[in-house]
Amino acid sequence: MLKIGAQMRNLYRFILGLAVCIVFLLPISTFAEEEKDPSNEPVVTITPPQQYIGRKIAFFPLDLPGYLMRAVTWPIGAVIRTVEEKHLGARIFDLLSNKEKTFWVYPYIEGAPGPGFGGGLGFVHKDLFHDDWRLSGRYDIRINLNQYARLGLGKKHLLDLAGRPLSFRFDFYWAHEGYNDYYGIGENSTQANHATYASDYLRGKFKFDYALTKKINMGARLGTVSVKSRSVSRNGNPGVSDLFTPAELIGLNEMINYFVPGLEFWFDNRDDQNFPSEGGRYAISFSRYQALNVSNVSYNQYNAQFVHSIPLWRPNVVLTLQNKWDMKQTIGNDRVPFDILTKMDYSSPLRGFSGGRFHDRSSVVFNVEYRYPIWNVLYGVLFFDTGKVFRRLDSFDFDNFRFVGGGGFRFHYKDRALFNLDIGYGGEGVKVIFGIKKML
Repeated sequence: MLKIGAQMRNLYRFILGLAVCIVFLLPISTFAEEEKDPSNEPVVTITPPQQYIGRKIAFFPLDLPGYLMRAVTWPIGAVIRTVEEKHLGARIFDLLSNKEKTFWVYPYIEGAPGPGFGGGLGFVHKDLFHDDWRLSGRYDIRINLNQYARLGLGKKHLLDLAGRPLSFRFDFYWAHEGYNDYYGIGENSTQANHATYASDYLRGKFKFDYALTKKINMGARLGTVSVKSRSVSRNGNPGVSDLFTPAELIGLNEMINYFVPGLEFWFDNRDDQNFPSEGGRYAISFSRYQALNVSNVSYNQYNAQFVHSIPLWRPNVVLTLQNKWDMKQTIGNDRVPFDILTKMDYSSPLRGFSGGRFHDRSSVVFNVEYRYPIWNVLYGVLFFDTGKVFRRLDSFDFDNFRFVGGGGFRFHYKDRALFNLDIGYGGEGVKVIFGIKKML
């Protein structure tokens, strides 16, 4: 009883702390609109039809999570109402942007099992050169001193080809990770084989997207990737070279440079690209990782992602289904470096497992997520994830799938901010993942 009571107190403190955070996170996005005089608004009376009332009664059991979350998160609801009534958001929003409302800076926070807690700063310029060029960037550092930086420059409508728009974007990504978890290769890797390594990763990519029709698109990719890893022992865990054989650690202690061309095709009919309630995105892509300075480490990469959102019986109640396949194919004597094998972990997403938990050449994941409204800009989710890693498609079977269940929250307003909190369990302890997924 004492243990349960302590857990409830910790949960309550967490909710109160989260409510305080909203004061700083939501204002950036939620209250950038002009204030309205309620006395000028027309009075409208809405009488719901009997069919609606009948459906509401029939689906009441599925609405129970929303009612329960309103009771648990009432401090968050109180904070949201206070911020709305005092118009605090608009003032803070102005402090974070320029006079023209084209440039913003924002804080970034994230926490995940494995990488740990971290944060940093990001910026967005929506009208660079006064010609609709978008420049964005972010730098963040984790408590384990892993560091990440991102930079993007692009224009959605660069020019017209045959009456259709061509868009352009350049993406840069850098990661310096002094601490990575590794458990070996294959679906049966165990927590007992926990080793660590350090890595550096650098990627630059040019992306050209062309709209074949309003919903069907194709994209050409051209980039470079550089990777290097080394064995280190951290937090009482051995280095990878102390636990695994050299044959399992392809690419260790080598700087490998890749030339990476690729193609992508996708169909997109979502009603909102950042927080969809209806429609889906169905994409397939191919990339060639051609090593420039090391032999026998080149490979082909195939990716497929199918996401579909289904609106249910009332607004903002949505069921989202996802299926993802990531496959690396080698030819002849080529092998894939161990530090860039396909990973299956919380980011796959398989939200009940720590970073780098499973590695192999290929992976598949299925996700089901049920989303429901709680308060203004606050939504709850219940989710189910399952997936596995495997070597080749011809060796794929339905054995040894991992299963995860859990729930969480989404803070969202239009297309300007998206903060996620997920709590999942997959048999290896409760995992908490949170962070700002999209800002401005």
